[in-house]
Amino acid sequence: MTTHIVLWYILTSSTIRAVKGVVMLEDMKQIIASRLLELRGRTPREEVAKALGISVSALQMYENAQRIPRDEIKLKIAAYYGKTVQEIFFDGIPHEMCGSGHETEHHVATA
Repeated sequence: MTTHIVLWYILTSSTIRAVKGVVMLEDMKQIIASRLLELRGRTPREEVAKALGISVSALQMYENAQRIPRDEIKLKIAAYYGKTVQEIFFDGIPHEMCGSGHETEHHVATA
């Protein structure tokens, strides 16, 4: 008999909480925010926002871990900094993968 662990997710406001070892959305936002701040360095926020075609307040929210950019903005940010979306938004962030790599046996009753 195989034992499976099921993670139950509770969606509350903008936070995803999970049981057993999955990074919460708020933690992920902090990691991404730190990377964005590091990449921007001493370049003025206004300059980066203008180059990306977004508002200064939107960039500020990304850098303050209040929001995660939409996918099309992620692409613009990656291109601006000469990085991949993967490097900025996903590398090194633990996550739960779809599937466990274990096949599940399904039995179908036939008449």
